[in-house]
Order: sequence, then C-alpha cells, then structure tokens
Amino acid sequence: MSDNTPPPPLGAAEKSGGKRKGWLSRKKQAMEKVDALRSAKEMADVFFGTNSEISKRIGSELRFRRLKAILGGEIVKFLRIHEHERLDQLELFTLITGIDLAKEIESTDEALIIGGIKLPRPLNEADRFLFEGELADIVLPSYLKRKSGNFDPVIAENSRAIHESLASFFEGPYEDGNVCFKEGDIVFDCGANMGLFSAVASRYGCKVFAFEPIPDTIDNYLSKTASMNGNICVCNFAVWDKEETLDFSMMLDNIGASRCDSALEEKQLSKSRKQFTVPAITLDAFVEQNGIGRVDFIKADIEGAERNMLCGATRILKEFAPKLSICTYHLPDDPEVLREIILVANPKYQIVEKFKKMYAYVP
Repeated sequence: MSDNTPPPPLGAAEKSGGKRKGWLSRKKQAMEKVDALRSAKEMADVFFGTNSEISKRIGSELRFRRLKAILGGEIVKFLRIHEHERLDQLELFTLITGIDLAKEIESTDEALIIGGIKLPRPLNEADRFLFEGELADIVLPSYLKRKSGNFDPVIAENSRAIHESLASFFEGPYEDGNVCFKEGDIVFDCGANMGLFSAVASRYGCKVFAFEPIPDTIDNYLSKTASMNGNICVCNFAVWDKEETLDFSMMLDNIGASRCDSALEEKQLSKSRKQFTVPAITLDAFVEQNGIGRVDFIKADIEGAERNMLCGATRILKEFAPKLSICTYHLPDDPEVLREIILVANPKYQIVEKFKKMYAYVP
C-alpha cells in the first residue's frame, strides 16, 4: 500500500497500524494548508471581490487542495482539474472507498448493472458524456449512501466528504439529509432523460412516474430503463403550469439540454437541433386524472421550467408535502423564485440550498 492511499480498515493486521497513524498525520497537515487557503480566499473576497481573478484562482487551488487532502497524493496520477474536464468516477470511487466498483458492475450488450441498478448503455460519445455525469450525480451517491453502513468508519466518512467536494464540479446528488426516498414511496421524476434516477428509485423500492417529453430519448433510453427495472411508468409529457402543447427542441449534441423553444438561449438557437411539439400537463392535473393518492418525492431537472412545474403542483405541495430535490442553476433567479413558490404553497417547508440544488421537506 502506498503512503498516499487511504488508511487500511479498522481492525486490520497490526502491521497496518503505523500506516494508519502516518496517513492521519499527513491528512492533518494537508487540512491545515486547506484552512490557510480558506482564510486567504475570504480575504481576497473582501478586498478584491468574489469574481476577481485572484479570488477565483485561490478558490480553484482551495478546491484542489481539499480533494488532495481527502484522497492523498495518488490523486495527481489520474485527476487533473480543469474547467471542462470530467473526473474518472470509477477510479475515484475505488480510491476513496477501497471498493473496486468496476468489479461490481455486470455488463451485457444492452446494460450496465451496478448493485442491481440497471442502466442502458449510451449509444454514442455525446450521450456517454452525459451518462458519466449522471452516474456521478445520481447513481453513485445513492449507491454509496446505502452501502456506507458496511464501510469502515474512516472510509465511510471520507466517502461522504468526497461527494461533498465533487458537488462543486457536478450538480450534486438528489438525496441529501432529510430529503431522501424510501421503500414504498411514490416518486415523480421530472425530466427523467435516460432514466438513471428512476432506475435508482425503482431499485430501492419506489413506484416511479418518469416524465420525459422527448420521444427520441424515450425510445432510445427511458423505455429500456423502465423495462429493465420495473415499477417505472413512462409519462410522455412536459411538466408545466398549464395543460397545453409546447414547441420543443432536442439538442443533437446534448440530449440533456433539450427544452421548450421559448426557453432557448441565444447561443442554442444556432446549434443543431430537432424540433417538435409535445403535450404539457400540470402535476396537480396528472394526480387527479390518474387517481394518485399521495406523492412522496419530486425530483426535477427540467432546464429552467422548474418554476412552471412547481406552479402546476401547488395542490400537491399543500396536501401531500412531498420531499423536493430541484435543480437551481438554469436561471439566475431560480433560488429566490423557487423558494417563494414552495413557501407560498406550503409555509411548513424547510428549505436547504446546497450544491446546485434546492432540497425541501416538511418536518
């Protein structure tokens, strides 16, 4: 074992004791450097502004040092942090937990299976890039959350810490703190896309209604995810604040960025896209039309339409008070607008803004 790898499990052979003490000592020294950088970042924010070049550079170094302090020097062998680079999730998971996730993955011609979670294979390079990001945001955190009870305490704590750190590079997990799904929950997956979140919720005993407006995405991925995992009902609707027909565009280089034409950014108008119309429905109307007696969890990543979805779900928020996990990075005023809609519908909600998401629940 390298001096820079995570510590051996508690209760390991006596000869490993020195390694553990040395690792903890190095970690303490590394975290002292992190604390110093954090203080420097705070000073730079005050004197130069949070958007200044010096503050951004210190912030970037701070994030890297924190990751390195958690993972050890081995990180530099495979992890280089740049604005547009993705982290190697399988290697990172293996390094921090001691579990070789690659060995836990079953592979078939049609699917990847991780801990019983069945995921459709990406069909091209662009979709693979999206798949890897969602693997980090959706599958690994929930898998880790339910496996961590079997981890050595030190490794379990480090595993939680690394996902905290990674959230600054990705969007953050959909489960956090009191906002998590449990067996038997009725889950609405708004913006299901490939269906990775639906697959995870299904694997852990939930009944999932997966809302996805893009026909190609349903045909290529979501329908396959539903058939492989069970307990997933595919709903070919856009979730909105009224029942109508919407003009949509599917970005050919990123199916995850497909959205209503009225919400397209100027830079997206010139990109290759496939246009079509889709039916839109409110969640309140969907519940009433289908006789659904409760909703326990709503996840939403719908490219800026989160506010429309909430406006069309006020009765659900008031009567059922489901846990909410909603992306907040699509529009600049998302945090303020989404918070107001939720609290007007049900003032009992407790709201936490973390990563690039809003988590809300009623105690």
